[in-house]
Parts: sequence; C-alpha cells; structure tokens
Amino acid sequence: MSTEDNYEAILEGCRSGKILVVAACLIEAGKNKDDLIKKKFTSCDGEIYSPFLAAVRNGHARLVNLLLEKFEVKPGDHFGTLNFDGYLIEHVSPLWCAAACGNLPIVKSLLEFGAEVNETTSSNSTPLRAACFHGNLAVVTHLMENGADPNITNKYKNTCLMVSSYCGNLEVVEYLLKQNIDFDKQASCGGTALHFACESNRLACVKALVSAGCSINIKNKSNLTAGMVAADSCRTDVIEYFTKLDGVNTETQIMLLELLGTSFANDKECYDLNKTYHYLFLALLLRQKEHIEKEVMPPVSAYNNRRECQTIGELQKIADKQDAIHMEALIVRERILGVTCPELVHPIVYRGAVYADGLQFNRCIGLWKRSLQLRQLNERAAHNDLLRFAEVFSQMILLGERIDTADLLIVVESCITELKRAQRDIDIRKQVVAAMKTPSPEKELTPQDLCKKFELQEKCEHCGLIKEIEEVEASVSSAWNRIKVNLSTFLYLTTIVCKVTSNPDDLHQFGKLIYRYLKNEIRDDKGNSLLHMAVSSNTHVDDFHVKDVCQFPNADTAKFLLDCGANPNARNLKGNTPLHIIVQYDKPISDFITLHRIIMHLLNQGAHYDVSNGERKTPLELSTTGVAEVIVKTQTQVTLKCLAARAIRNHSIPYSGKVPSFLNEFIDMH
Repeated sequence: MSTEDNYEAILEGCRSGKILVVAACLIEAGKNKDDLIKKKFTSCDGEIYSPFLAAVRNGHARLVNLLLEKFEVKPGDHFGTLNFDGYLIEHVSPLWCAAACGNLPIVKSLLEFGAEVNETTSSNSTPLRAACFHGNLAVVTHLMENGADPNITNKYKNTCLMVSSYCGNLEVVEYLLKQNIDFDKQASCGGTALHFACESNRLACVKALVSAGCSINIKNKSNLTAGMVAADSCRTDVIEYFTKLDGVNTETQIMLLELLGTSFANDKECYDLNKTYHYLFLALLLRQKEHIEKEVMPPVSAYNNRRECQTIGELQKIADKQDAIHMEALIVRERILGVTCPELVHPIVYRGAVYADGLQFNRCIGLWKRSLQLRQLNERAAHNDLLRFAEVFSQMILLGERIDTADLLIVVESCITELKRAQRDIDIRKQVVAAMKTPSPEKELTPQDLCKKFELQEKCEHCGLIKEIEEVEASVSSAWNRIKVNLSTFLYLTTIVCKVTSNPDDLHQFGKLIYRYLKNEIRDDKGNSLLHMAVSSNTHVDDFHVKDVCQFPNADTAKFLLDCGANPNARNLKGNTPLHIIVQYDKPISDFITLHRIIMHLLNQGAHYDVSNGERKTPLELSTTGVAEVIVKTQTQVTLKCLAARAIRNHSIPYSGKVPSFLNEFIDMH
C-alpha cells in the first residue's frame, strides 16, 4: 500500500472509528506513523484536521485511547479548524473539541495523557468555556477539578459564567457561582453575566445570579443595567421579577415598565401595541400613586412635535390611535435612554421603514433624519443610514414623488461628514501603525503613549485605548470599507441631485457642498475619485431601488462633478485618469451618447488625452473601440508643452530639480 493510500485509510478509519484498520495501517507505516497521524486534511468547507482530531470529533473514545496509549500520540500536536454550530473555529485543540462535544471519556483520556487544560482557540476560548456553552456539567466539573481556570475570558472578554448564563445552562451557572470567580466581571461590551441572562430571557439563571449577589445596578457601555436590557428585549417575566425585588425603588420600577412598553411598539419580532399601552398605563398608575412627575422633553419634529402623555387621561385619549402610540413610545424611549445611547436608534429606523413600506415618505424621512442626527451626534458610523436615504429617494423618483431639497441637502452634507470622519480615522491609524512599527529613537513608544498622541476612540483594558497593532490594522481596513460604502452612497445621492434638482439656486447650494467635499481629495482604497466612479461601467449598483435610478457611467453626474471642481486629470493607484476609464467603455454603439458626452465634458474641462498611466498607456492607446478613439482624436489638439513633456519622459531625460517645481507634476503625467 502506498503512503497516500495508507494515509487515506487511517483518516477514514479515524472518522468512522475502525480501530483495527487504523492500528494495522499505523503499524505498517513504521517510522512514518507519526507523520501520517499528524498530517492535516482540508475539507471543501474549510475544516482542517488530523486523523487523530477526527477521531476525537467523532467521539471514538476507544480509538482515541488506543492512539494515546499505544501509539504515543501527543494531544498538543493536533490543533485544527473545525465547524461548530455553523462557525469555523480556528486553533482547536483535541481537548477543546472533546469538551465542546460533551464527551467526558475522551476529555479524561486527553487530560491523562498531557493535554493542556487551559489551551485556547484563536478567539481565546478555553475547553471549559466550550463545555459551559454546551451545558455539560460533568465535563465542566472534571475540567475544573483538573485545573481549568474559569476566569480566562475570550477575545470579547466574555467569561464562562456569561456564556452559561446566556445559554440558560442553569446547573453550570449554579456550579460556577460556588467557585472563586468574579460574578460582576464585565465583557468588552460592558455587560455582566446578569446582562447576558436578561438579554436571552433566562429567568432561572437571572434568579440564581441575583440570589448569589450579582449587582443589578452595573451598566454596560450602552448605559443600560441588566433590567433595562431585559426591558429593551421585551422580557416580561424578567421585568416582573425585577420590579418585585427589594432593592428596586419606585422610580426604577416605573422606568422598567415604561421601557418595556416602548419596546413592544417598535420590535418586529415582539410587536404588540396592546402590551405597549398596558405597561405605559401601569407606569402612569404607579406615578399617580407615588406622586412622581415625568420629566418633560422638548418637542422633536420627527415625532410630530408630540408632547408625552402626563396623565392616565391623556394616555386613554390615544388608546385607539396607533400612530400616536408609536410616537409616544419613541418619545418615552428617548427620555429614558438619552440621546447618547446607541440602542436608541434601532426602533426609530424600524418605524421609519414601516412608514416607507406604507409609502408615507415624509414620515419615514423625518424619523431617519433623527436617527442620522443621533448617530453623527455621537460619532457613530452612519453608512447604513445614508444608504437607506439613497434607497428611499430612488423609490420616490420611481413613484413620481417630490423630494424636498432641504432633506436632500441634509443627507448629502451628512454623507460628506461621514466620509471626512472615515478618512480622518484612516490617517490617524496609519500614523499609529507606522509609529508602532518604527519606534521613536529617543524611547520606545508604549500603546499608552500612542493612544495619547493620536487620541483614538477604541477602548482597551490597559489605557482605555488601543492595545495591539493587529487591532489598529483591522480598524484601518474597516475604515476603508466605510469610505467605499459612503463613496458609493455619495455618488448615488449626487446622481439623484442631478435628476431631481432644476432650480439654479438649489443647484448652487449642492454645488457648494460638493466643491467643499472635493477639496478633501477623498479616494477609495484603489485611489479612485468620485469622478472615476461616475465614468466607470464597473461602478456596480445592486441596492434596492437605487439600481433603477442610478446607472454608470453617467454623463450628467460626471458633468456636475466637473462643474463643481472635480479634477479631470486625477489619477488612481494604477495611474488611470477618468479619461482612461471611459475610453474602455464596452457599449460604444448602444450607449454612444453617454460615451460621447462624458469624453467631451472631460476634454472641455482640461483632461489630457496623452497622460500615461502606470503601464505607460495613454487613453488613446487604451481605447477598446474605434468609436472612443475617433471622438478623442477629433476633439483634441496636440499642444507643444504636451509634446515636450512626452519627449522628456520617452527619452528618460532627467528633469527633477532642473525645471520649475510646478512643471514636475505635469511632466510626470506624460
């Protein structure tokens, strides 16, 4: 039998638990047996494992024990990537795998033969955490008795108690509560085990945690206590339990009832206006009984300038008015959570979407402007909100609905703000990465030094800001994605402006905004400007409704951008100008007018037809059809300075430092 056939037999034998086959093949392999049992197999769905790890995964305890005892397999040599509950888990040890599968005999064997009890996956998950997640108390107990540390957290700072509480594994929760652990330890999100139990509606675990002394007053990073998380998640049983606790005062009881009521009004899965009214009514009864007045919030136009109900009588008047109840819920929710709470926005967006589905576009836009305002007020990413506006504006165009210029202006300006913030984040993080890779000659900069120097927003447990270079590089990638999404949205919005705006004064207003934006020179990660995207057939549009309104290349959008000051000779990372892009348009006959108009707009605004890209190709040389070539040739005249610049480049004549500095860039282009 060949070595490869032998390996296949061993792998299949470990998968199916054929002890004699595996043993025979390993004996036949002789001195190569260690290499064969360690050799990794990669499946089509991304799993990577050795035959030994396959035996562990499939629960073949006798085979695993044989391999450990007779063939001296070392558990530490068999890490892999496995799929659990639909997720690929990297750097999985055999012990983690056995614990996740709840196989106590294999767990015992692995520990007996030297498996590291606290070995972690790539996300810093321990075997104990895996057992806690799946709720196997016997495995949890055995791991703890063999030195497992329940205080090790995963990369999100989630503890074993948190995951057990979230999954509702009461026996495991009760066991962990008897161990030497911090019940109130907070995860990266600020939540405690009690927060997680409340969120997932695990009432029995909630009771066990509270009885053990877990604090009900700790707030997460959204400024929510565990009770508020339960109310926000429509967990009625948990709220009823909280409102009866001795340590909960009347004001807190009222707040929880009010928040619970508002959640039922704007939750897609738990929508129930009767419950909204019921809990708001109970809260007002309690206010009336204890003589506790409401704080009056200033009216908000997005909520129809409604004033929140102050008495039971006022609430009864709107009992059968759905729209009024919806607005009441949003007002109450904003009063309780405050405008800085990130959880505030979701129901506002949802209610706006419901209005959009009902073609009540003014109501939708009013609410979405509020959500956009709240996100940007707190400097939170708003790219999804902006894209929603592009979608609803496109839908209005298709239905012949009028778009208010003031609304469009607000959204365009907000998109520019979002782009500038994303660009700022990229610039700062690039500096951080460079500083981390090239320490100061005077002294080595610590993460704390860098945090202070660049004033980043991300939090870490040491200094309140960034900690690892990989995290910063990942955030750069995230910021590039934000720029990509927002550039596309800004292009859609600019196209919509061109379609719906005819008033010269309005066009002037939009023009000033775009002119200011263009001064920032914001590009995507390939160096493409907004003008590059406007003239490219590769600018893909697949968003709902938007694709029926915005198609590219687009001559009107390109002209508007050029009129606003877009650089016709801007070059992307490949050295291509917008003219390089458009001359490669593959529909020169069916869409001749677009091709002709864009080329003419570019040439009229000073585009150079003889600019070379990174491969020393000019637009003329890149023309994929004779049509584009003819248009360019018939509409341009060669200038003496262009000929001179090309001659200098073609003959490699040194020019840097020998010509005026303003000519360097001009010669570089050619």
